[in-house]
Amino acid sequence: KDRGFCIEAKRTEPAYQLVKDWLYSTNNSDNRELVLSGWLDLINKRCRTKLISKDIENLPYQMIHRFASTCKINSNSELLYFCFELDEKSFFYYKKQLGMLSKLTNKEVLIKLAIFKIKESDNFKILEKQWKLRSGKIDLSDEVQQLMLEEKVMTITIDKIINL
Repeated sequence: KDRGFCIEAKRTEPAYQLVKDWLYSTNNSDNRELVLSGWLDLINKRCRTKLISKDIENLPYQMIHRFASTCKINSNSELLYFCFELDEKSFFYYKKQLGMLSKLTNKEVLIKLAIFKIKESDNFKILEKQWKLRSGKIDLSDEVQQLMLEEKVMTITIDKIINL
């Protein structure tokens, strides 16, 4: 049977707003309520649940969005969260949030949290430092492209994979 995967990848970005904060953070809350309703329809249909917004209000809206996308693909899809270089606090955050989502949806959709380690080349670290210290708009695309042609810029290894 065909398998589908939705992947959410995280490295440096902060956590997204909770559903309850996202819903009313703009004057466009009517549209956001419709969007959330659509996501919940997809989730409830696939997972045979009757979730309402109150049930998921303390989960990140982006996680609900990605999960709803997973539910839309087919009846044999999985949600894969790829997290790179997580500190301990972030690891427990994702594990807890994804675990709560899995429990709320009766584990009908397999959710995996994959943790990756990154070892960057010295030249990549120098380029990344230039990017972080930039002032104004700076274009490093030529330098990035040249570096990628000249050397292996990083090695990525799987640290662990957790089924939630």
